[in-house]
Amino acid sequence: MPTDWLEGPLPMGTWSRGAKGVARWSSRVLFALSVLTPLTLALTDWQWAVDNVSLLFTIFFGFVGCAGAISTSIVLAEIQAAERRLEADITNLEDATRRNLTGFAEIFARALWLLDKAEQEVWYVNFVFGFGRPHISDSAVAKEFEPIAKLLELPTTNFADAVRHFASVLMDKVAKVREFHALVLDPRALQPQFLTPLAEPDSHLRPNAPGGIQDRNGQVMKEELGSWNAVGGAGLTRERRGLDEEAFHVAVTESLPIQVLLTRIRSDDGGEQRWGCLVFLVGTENVGRTVPRGFYSELDHIAEVYKEFCQGLIRSRAKHIPLQELRTYVEGAARAAGIGEMPPDQYRDASAR
Repeated sequence: MPTDWLEGPLPMGTWSRGAKGVARWSSRVLFALSVLTPLTLALTDWQWAVDNVSLLFTIFFGFVGCAGAISTSIVLAEIQAAERRLEADITNLEDATRRNLTGFAEIFARALWLLDKAEQEVWYVNFVFGFGRPHISDSAVAKEFEPIAKLLELPTTNFADAVRHFASVLMDKVAKVREFHALVLDPRALQPQFLTPLAEPDSHLRPNAPGGIQDRNGQVMKEELGSWNAVGGAGLTRERRGLDEEAFHVAVTESLPIQVLLTRIRSDDGGEQRWGCLVFLVGTENVGRTVPRGFYSELDHIAEVYKEFCQGLIRSRAKHIPLQELRTYVEGAARAAGIGEMPPDQYRDASAR
């Protein structure tokens, strides 16, 4: 027989099954005594009972109070145990719907998977539009990417092809989704805030390792400006399709604390849409100095928190670039970077088909 109920008071919520059983029977006995004791005294000596009615009431309510206290303790213990089970269930649910990501290959693969499923609304906060391009020649990332791509059933397991596919899918979403909001580094800040730190020999990201990025002749910068042109072309396609101009925003900033891809995604079974939120925990303050980490979640409250975060970033530290000024802005950035010939708008021809 369990004896933990004999070992002194138990904290709420730690009652064993045996202790609960004893406590329940104790409360029932006390309640019975609260009725039987005054009744027995009254039947034994009626005159004494009349003269000491207040004492009988005291006995009655004393037993009732003790029984009630024990019953209340049991109920409170069960409530607290249920609360702990609920908290554990919530934690398990969050763990089940929040996948921790480590390494650039895993983060990029999940981003491509998420973007491919994006519908209606996209929030894109990143250093560049050409996500993954600075790492395209990194053999270590390419090797890590292949099995992850197979697991996620991505269109390709070749990392270089996947980077190009990401760029193509992004422009397709810019042109088609109901809302598109982007915040990226100002092209003028790209070299000092991103490419240079990433090129340090001890960079944890190590694109083109060893030695970091080898941006020969400004090729990475050229291709990023080409991505800007593609965004402009996709924006014009939005206009031709009659999509709301107010639902298209492109903004630039000098720095970013983290990177985010947030979107509504379609269910595989054709059910209701849900949020997909990928957070890449690398910003301009720690780029190249930390192992790439992040997480992916489909919990609504997580998505809402990061949507508000993206909105706050855009309001507080971003410069909005109107669609009509994108081309001029890119040309100015190209001149500042010493790039003579502007890269073509590769999306424009594809979007016309």
